[in-house]
Amino acid sequence: NMKNKDKVQNARLTREFGISLEDYNAMFSNQAGCCKICGVHRDKLNIRLSVDHSHRTGKVRGLLCSECNLGIGYLKDSPEFCRIAAKYCESGCDLVPDRLLDARLSYAGLSRTEKMRAMQLKNYYRITLKDYNRIHAAQNNCCGICTRPAHELSRGLYVDHCHATSAIRGLLCQTCNSGLCKFMDSPELLIKSAQYLAKEM
Repeated sequence: NMKNKDKVQNARLTREFGISLEDYNAMFSNQAGCCKICGVHRDKLNIRLSVDHSHRTGKVRGLLCSECNLGIGYLKDSPEFCRIAAKYCESGCDLVPDRLLDARLSYAGLSRTEKMRAMQLKNYYRITLKDYNRIHAAQNNCCGICTRPAHELSRGLYVDHCHATSAIRGLLCQTCNSGLCKFMDSPELLIKSAQYLAKEM
């Protein structure tokens, strides 16, 4: 006999994922209460694990913490994008190694929009608009992970940097940049995500 809370949960799981509360609890038990990608136990997260499913087939793949679930979503449920992102994070290169900027950097000849962008790049990343444009051209005006062209993106390409070292790694679309953030720039978690997603194929 189910309690009201369990009935509501069972109805939601059935409606959204085609599984029962009993199925959820069995997966939870099989995974020892841990996220299937990062392995963090639910008690450390202080939340329920999310049901992860393929957006292509609808098939339930397992239970994930919200960060891993969002991360693979941002990387378009693609094992290939996860592998590319892992290599990207491992590269650790700084595309703008000498960032000692002159405080009186000239903005002469720039439009108001370009001037605002140049000031933002200088203040947040200690790079110039010229540095940004050089990286942009070197990446063929595309995201460094998914290769979507910048002209197809509503917000252009974001400067991606290592949060530990501040090294500028490249330019990414908003979704790939957010995906790296959800996996804490960890190549290991990105590889685990690729392996997790590849099992479905």
